[in-house]
Amino acid sequence: MRERFIRAVSKTVVAQVTVSSNLTLSAISNCQIKHSLTGKFIILCWAVFLVYWFVTALSFWIKARQEEKLMTKHFPEAYPKYRARVKALIPLVL
Repeated sequence: MRERFIRAVSKTVVAQVTVSSNLTLSAISNCQIKHSLTGKFIILCWAVFLVYWFVTALSFWIKARQEEKLMTKHFPEAYPKYRARVKALIPLVL
């Protein structure tokens, strides 16, 4: 499982570097863009990306809370014990 995650993250990083090859960094604070529309497009893509992930995370959180209420209602004795033993989203983290 961890290897798959590492491979996915590394592929994402490689893809981002490949896509942003139009950027030339002469210094950390001095980013020169080769085309005037490229910068605006990159900013737009990142904005859409961030909004998408925020909405997705919010919907997962809302759905998880609704499901926990439903499970507590249907299994009043067993579900609280299960919930105390098992993490909600990410094993050993959340």
